[in-house]
Amino acid sequence: MSETAASPAAATLPWTDRGADEAKQTGSAAQPRSQRDVEILRGLARRINPYDAGAHNNLGVVYYNKGMYGDAVAHFERAIEIDPDMQVAERNLHIAYFGTGYFDELIEKLHARLEANEDDVEARDRLARVLLYTGDPDGALAEWGDVLRRRPEDAHVHEQIARAHLRRDDQDAALASLRRAAALDPDNPRLQLQVGSVLYRSGAPDEARDALERAVALDAMLADAFHLLSFVYGELGLEERAARA
Repeated sequence: MSETAASPAAATLPWTDRGADEAKQTGSAAQPRSQRDVEILRGLARRINPYDAGAHNNLGVVYYNKGMYGDAVAHFERAIEIDPDMQVAERNLHIAYFGTGYFDELIEKLHARLEANEDDVEARDRLARVLLYTGDPDGALAEWGDVLRRRPEDAHVHEQIARAHLRRDDQDAALASLRRAAALDPDNPRLQLQVGSVLYRSGAPDEARDALERAVALDAMLADAFHLLSFVYGELGLEERAARA
């Protein structure tokens, strides 16, 4: 378990990416005053870019400060799924997990569901994600391996397994899982982006370019792919393309 998770009391409120003043807030979380307040707060989720990790993190902070811990956890987790290197979202998730009792309750519920029905794929997938987020990628892989035996053609499961391999710094295994996911879901631009990212980090810029160009062909608004393409083109000596990207 990470140092952040081990000492949740060190920061009683999660951090946003909007400056130090918000990070210094202390005190207990406020509660929404009515169901209408809850609906308004949840309506915020419909107005953010669903692929903006920073927006999910900041919205998670809003929910946390209102005592809506389940919603906060969902958005912190989503931020990490979009940007696995976003340390502020991971820190916030650990605070929400371990500073509120949410983690213990969730684990108890998931184990109860699996004891009642070992074929409960949704519970096992949720348990795997919790294990991954709390620093146990091997445990996550074991759970997702069980899910994969039941759903071998599920691109999402292969993508999740790749994330666990990346946490273990096993680039080859991650790439194999991502390529399988992309083969199962060939029109998913973010899978192509992830393939390109792993290839680039593995020192294969030519292959990375192919995957990233497929990504932007599928989604011309995929900013992260263009950002990475600029580095790939630069490394390949394609300066004009790098500038355009």
